[in-house]
Amino acid sequence: MHEILEGYIFMTFQDGNIIFLKDSYNRHCDRHEAIRGLDGREQIQYALLHPHCITKYFRKDIASGKVIAQCKKYYHIIDEDTTSRGRELVYWEIILVKHPGNKKKIATAYITSAPEYAMINDRIEEIKYKRRYEKK
Repeated sequence: MHEILEGYIFMTFQDGNIIFLKDSYNRHCDRHEAIRGLDGREQIQYALLHPHCITKYFRKDIASGKVIAQCKKYYHIIDEDTTSRGRELVYWEIILVKHPGNKKKIATAYITSAPEYAMINDRIEEIKYKRRYEKK
């Protein structure tokens, strides 16, 4: 990861170099404490290089049904816990967006949690890469 005038450049597992624009990054820092500062950016970089799952989906215009963006989600599992609902995962979710005519960029990055069965919305997301999570 390195900084340029417009933002931060991150290397990814499948998509080459991706930018997280500074204004977008700064807005997201207010809502997602985990991405703040150099440590947060280094964690984003690690999650983009070592994903446990990558999915792809299309964002469509509600009125016309026309595709307005191609999106990819990088998931990197941080921790797991067994609950009454099954396996609960804590993970990074980083969303890349590519609008027609533009380069792909990071739209958002955050840490969240969900039961394993609910992590991926398989009605709209197509799995492009998946590897097993081994608890350390």
